Amino acid sequence: MHLHKWTPFMVVLAALTFFATTAYAQAQDASAPPSIDLRASRPNVVELPALDVPAKEFASKTKIGLDRALDEAIMEKGRWQGLPDGRSLWSLGLKSPLAVGLRVHFENFSIGSGQVWVRTGVAADAKFFGPFTGTGPAHDGEVWTGLLFSDSVEIEYVPADVSVRTKPSFRVAAISHFWRFSHRMSIQQRASEHLVSSTRPALRTTRVRPPQPFWC
Repeated sequence: MHLHKWTPFMVVLAALTFFATTAYAQAQDASAPPSIDLRASRPNVVELPALDVPAKEFASKTKIGLDRALDEAIMEKGRWQGLPDGRSLWSLGLKSPLAVGLRVHFENFSIGSGQVWVRTGVAADAKFFGPFTGTGPAHDGEVWTGLLFSDSVEIEYVPADVSVRTKPSFRVAAISHFWRFSHRMSIQQRASEHLVSSTRPALRTTRVRPPQPFWC
């Protein structure tokens, strides 16, 4: 498990990046995840072990979370299904107990014209980031999603080739687990909850490498 530190500067940078990319994202393909548009079946959910963090860190007024590295074998837990429109869907659920918010980190991201979404909630209450395509918004094979305010997320991948049913080439490398939010993060929280929903165009975020235990 790797710990990374959030500084005030980086929290503000993440919020500014969120807003800066909204206009770009809204001009792109704004399709919703298949689970919303096509009522796809829910994925297998992998529940991570409860965090073993000293009580003094949870009680800290400045430390607000940490990164949880994921074993590559977790990709084997995903499931494939056919969609009513003929496409194939791979999906995987992740749960980090007691988190108040999560971000997802992808590596080796190169899916051509395929599409990936990360979402939480169902139907009209769903919030999501995506679709991510190609090698990601920064074109470097890495993707960090924005914050989703939940202890669980679902990843959905639709490959360009409808016949593909093998393990995705990308890797879900880590999740950022937040156990509390600072006052400085309230701006980003309000922005996310207002803008990231199934009723508005889907949002992409450029890669914001998580600052080096999240501090505020």
